[in-house]
Amino acid sequence: MERRPNPANRRSSLLALTPAGESVVSRTEPVWQAAIQEILGGAVTPEELTALSLALATLRSDLERRHLGLPTG
Repeated sequence: MERRPNPANRRSSLLALTPAGESVVSRTEPVWQAAIQEILGGAVTPEELTALSLALATLRSDLERRHLGLPTG
């Protein structure tokens, strides 16, 4: 992680992944997916899990589009 200035508020900072951090995230993605499946798999149907995943992806895309919670650059 690295700290970057927040262009929307000069008194605060934003955190961003470094290239090394992005590499770690990429390597841990399969473990994360397996854990989510284990946790949610018994509680929801595969269709509900797909719907939840799509809803979260839509929310993330909207937040990114509006530059909420993300550093610029």
